[in-house]
Amino acid sequence: TKWNRSRIMIVGKGRVGKTSLFRAIQGLKLNMTEPSTMAAEIAHVKITDNSAFKSKKGEITFAQVSRGNDLENAIAARIREGKDFQDVIEGALQHGESKMDQKNMEDEKKKPKTPIVKQNVLRKDQKVYPKASLPTEKPIQETKVSKTIVSLETEKELKEEKISMKKNEKEEKTKVSTAKEVQRERDFGKVLGNLMHDSVVTSVWDFGGQEVFYTSHSLFLVKNSTYIIVFDLHNWRHNQISEEQYLKFWLGSIRTYASGAKVFLVGTKRDEIEKELTDKAGQTEYYIKTNFQILQILKEVLGKTKAIDIMRNTPELKFFPINNLLPGDQTTQNLKVKLYDAL
Repeated sequence: TKWNRSRIMIVGKGRVGKTSLFRAIQGLKLNMTEPSTMAAEIAHVKITDNSAFKSKKGEITFAQVSRGNDLENAIAARIREGKDFQDVIEGALQHGESKMDQKNMEDEKKKPKTPIVKQNVLRKDQKVYPKASLPTEKPIQETKVSKTIVSLETEKELKEEKISMKKNEKEEKTKVSTAKEVQRERDFGKVLGNLMHDSVVTSVWDFGGQEVFYTSHSLFLVKNSTYIIVFDLHNWRHNQISEEQYLKFWLGSIRTYASGAKVFLVGTKRDEIEKELTDKAGQTEYYIKTNFQILQILKEVLGKTKAIDIMRNTPELKFFPINNLLPGDQTTQNLKVKLYDAL
């Protein structure tokens, strides 16, 4: 059963195109002036399967709903400052308390102010005069008849008031039950709408690739998340050892802190590979060779255990060769479909 809430964690070495990949799966063009992510950036994304409403099957859309909420952004900011675990948590709690204090202050401002009554202060030479009193009237002698009439009228008024209160109470209960029914119908409509559109709201954590933040990243590696490990496919061809080290690091970290998680391996900068290897046969050969090397790394890090679930691109390839310049190409679409199925 899908909970319609999830989390995607994008990790990898710095400058490999993690943020550009996030833009690509949203169908957005590459931003050449995109700055490097510092520590972490968080966004909320609604992923919808539109295949039931479009002629083309498997049409998955990623639409950013908002950036991270105040608390998430506060945590990300503390990580950027290089704080350790204790400082991150304390900072988040202080942020929550300050937000509550700010809300309380705003509520106090909205309250109507009580007018200040000025008290008269006597001067030394000022005399106080007694207040004039009204003449007292003699009380009217009530007869037994008048007392009986008054008591009957009072009893009648009390009965009428009691009937009126019961009527009002009944009407109030009817209003409450009607309001609850309306709210229940609205909630059911929302659930039904989610089922019909088959959408999932996920928070995407785009982690910075600077090594100085790696120790704090491990705090947020949890089991109930889907992971995307991004590596530079072009640099793999020219500096394979460096790329392998980072891939092993992230595989080992996820295995340790998020055992059983689903993991996608994404190789970016496919466009640069295609510039160097112009023929399709050469490109296919390179991808198969890279796939074999990745399989060897998986055996080395994971052994025979299925500590984490590596999601396949195709039966032949364990990784997704992505061109961030073409957000609508077939491999990117395939990644989106597989991501949606994994959530």
